[in-house]
Amino acid sequence: MQAQADGADLAPLTLYFGCDDPDLDFLHRAELEAAAAAGVVTLRPAFSERPVGGVRFAQHAMARDADAVWSALEAGGRVLVCGDARRLAPAVREVLMQLCRDRTGSSEVLAEEWLAALSHSGRYVEDVYAG
Repeated sequence: MQAQADGADLAPLTLYFGCDDPDLDFLHRAELEAAAAAGVVTLRPAFSERPVGGVRFAQHAMARDADAVWSALEAGGRVLVCGDARRLAPAVREVLMQLCRDRTGSSEVLAEEWLAALSHSGRYVEDVYAG
Protein backbone atom coordinates (compact mmCIF):
# COMPACT_ATOMS: atom_id res chain seq x y z
CA MET A 1 0.00 0.00 0.00
CA GLN A 2 3.04 2.23 0.28
CA ALA A 3 3.26 2.62 -3.51
CA GLN A 4 -0.31 3.89 -3.56
CA ALA A 5 0.42 6.25 -0.67
CA ASP A 6 3.40 7.56 -2.66
CA GLY A 7 1.05 8.38 -5.54
CA ALA A 8 1.89 5.47 -7.83
CA ASP A 9 -0.59 4.81 -10.62
CA LEU A 10 -1.47 1.18 -9.94
CA ALA A 11 -3.23 -1.09 -12.41
CA PRO A 12 -6.41 -2.75 -11.14
CA LEU A 13 -5.70 -5.95 -9.23
CA THR A 14 -8.23 -8.68 -8.52
CA LEU A 15 -7.25 -11.57 -6.31
CA TYR A 16 -9.20 -14.80 -6.71
CA PHE A 17 -8.29 -17.23 -3.98
CA GLY A 18 -9.71 -20.11 -2.08
CA CYS A 19 -9.45 -21.81 1.25
CA ASP A 20 -11.62 -24.15 3.25
CA ASP A 21 -13.21 -21.90 5.85
CA PRO A 22 -13.02 -18.12 6.25
CA ASP A 23 -12.78 -18.41 10.03
CA LEU A 24 -10.11 -21.11 10.09
CA ASP A 25 -7.63 -20.67 7.24
CA PHE A 26 -8.10 -17.29 5.57
CA LEU A 27 -4.39 -16.49 5.80
CA HIS A 28 -3.33 -12.84 5.95
CA ARG A 29 -6.98 -11.83 6.19
CA ALA A 30 -6.36 -8.55 8.01
CA GLU A 31 -3.68 -7.45 5.55
CA LEU A 32 -5.74 -8.41 2.51
CA GLU A 33 -8.85 -6.70 3.82
CA ALA A 34 -6.83 -3.57 4.64
CA ALA A 35 -5.46 -3.54 1.08
CA ALA A 36 -8.99 -3.97 -0.28
CA ALA A 37 -10.28 -1.15 1.92
CA ALA A 38 -7.47 1.07 0.61
CA GLY A 39 -8.51 0.28 -2.96
CA VAL A 40 -5.31 -1.58 -3.81
CA VAL A 41 -6.96 -4.92 -4.55
CA THR A 42 -10.40 -6.40 -5.13
CA LEU A 43 -10.82 -9.65 -3.22
CA ARG A 44 -12.80 -12.53 -4.70
CA PRO A 45 -12.55 -15.34 -2.14
CA ALA A 46 -14.06 -18.79 -2.37
CA PHE A 47 -14.55 -21.06 0.62
CA SER A 48 -14.97 -24.75 -0.13
CA GLU A 49 -16.51 -25.58 3.25
CA ARG A 50 -18.81 -22.55 3.22
CA PRO A 51 -19.68 -21.82 -0.40
CA VAL A 52 -21.67 -18.72 -1.27
CA GLY A 53 -23.89 -18.81 -4.33
CA GLY A 54 -22.41 -22.09 -5.52
CA VAL A 55 -18.86 -20.70 -5.48
CA ARG A 56 -16.63 -23.24 -3.73
CA PHE A 57 -13.31 -22.75 -5.51
CA ALA A 58 -11.38 -19.85 -7.05
CA GLN A 59 -12.11 -21.07 -10.57
CA HIS A 60 -15.84 -20.92 -9.83
CA ALA A 61 -15.46 -17.28 -8.78
CA MET A 62 -13.58 -16.55 -12.01
CA ALA A 63 -16.33 -18.17 -14.05
CA ARG A 64 -18.97 -16.20 -12.12
CA ASP A 65 -17.08 -12.99 -12.97
CA ALA A 66 -16.55 -13.98 -16.61
CA ASP A 67 -17.28 -10.53 -18.05
CA ALA A 68 -14.85 -8.78 -15.71
CA VAL A 69 -12.14 -11.41 -16.24
CA TRP A 70 -12.50 -11.19 -20.02
CA SER A 71 -12.45 -7.38 -19.93
CA ALA A 72 -9.26 -7.43 -17.87
CA LEU A 73 -7.63 -9.85 -20.32
CA GLU A 74 -8.71 -7.73 -23.28
CA ALA A 75 -7.12 -4.71 -21.56
CA GLY A 76 -3.79 -6.56 -21.26
CA GLY A 77 -4.33 -8.12 -17.85
CA ARG A 78 -2.33 -11.00 -16.50
CA VAL A 79 -3.31 -14.21 -14.74
CA LEU A 80 -1.00 -15.67 -12.13
CA VAL A 81 -2.02 -19.07 -10.80
CA CYS A 82 -0.57 -20.30 -7.53
CA GLY A 83 -1.72 -23.53 -5.95
CA ASP A 84 -2.53 -27.11 -6.72
CA ALA A 85 -1.22 -28.39 -10.07
CA ARG A 86 -3.62 -31.32 -10.15
CA ARG A 87 -6.96 -29.55 -9.70
CA LEU A 88 -6.69 -25.76 -9.54
CA ALA A 89 -4.40 -25.08 -12.49
CA PRO A 90 -6.31 -27.24 -15.00
CA ALA A 91 -9.62 -25.79 -13.78
CA VAL A 92 -8.38 -22.21 -14.23
CA ARG A 93 -7.06 -23.06 -17.70
CA GLU A 94 -10.46 -24.50 -18.59
CA VAL A 95 -12.29 -21.41 -17.31
CA LEU A 96 -10.04 -19.18 -19.42
CA MET A 97 -10.41 -21.32 -22.53
CA GLN A 98 -14.19 -21.38 -22.04
CA LEU A 99 -14.14 -17.58 -21.83
CA CYS A 100 -12.23 -17.46 -25.10
CA ARG A 101 -14.64 -19.86 -26.79
CA ASP A 102 -17.68 -17.99 -25.49
CA ARG A 103 -16.41 -14.50 -26.32
CA THR A 104 -14.83 -15.22 -29.71
CA GLY A 105 -16.60 -18.29 -31.04
CA SER A 106 -13.23 -20.05 -31.13
CA SER A 107 -12.86 -23.78 -31.40
CA GLU A 108 -11.23 -25.84 -28.67
CA VAL A 109 -7.97 -25.81 -30.65
CA LEU A 110 -8.01 -22.03 -31.11
CA ALA A 111 -8.79 -21.51 -27.42
CA GLU A 112 -5.81 -23.71 -26.51
CA GLU A 113 -3.61 -21.70 -28.89
CA TRP A 114 -4.89 -18.45 -27.37
CA LEU A 115 -4.00 -19.65 -23.86
CA ALA A 116 -0.60 -20.85 -25.07
CA ALA A 117 0.04 -17.40 -26.56
CA LEU A 118 -0.96 -15.78 -23.25
CA SER A 119 1.48 -18.07 -21.50
CA HIS A 120 4.26 -17.43 -24.03
CA SER A 121 3.82 -13.66 -23.60
CA GLY A 122 4.07 -13.96 -19.81
CA ARG A 123 0.44 -12.95 -19.29
CA TYR A 124 -0.51 -16.41 -18.00
CA VAL A 125 1.87 -17.90 -15.44
CA GLU A 126 1.51 -20.92 -13.20
CA ASP A 127 3.47 -21.39 -9.99
CA VAL A 128 1.95 -24.64 -8.84
CA TYR A 129 2.80 -27.62 -6.68
CA ALA A 130 2.08 -31.30 -7.14
CA GLY A 131 -0.36 -32.44 -4.51
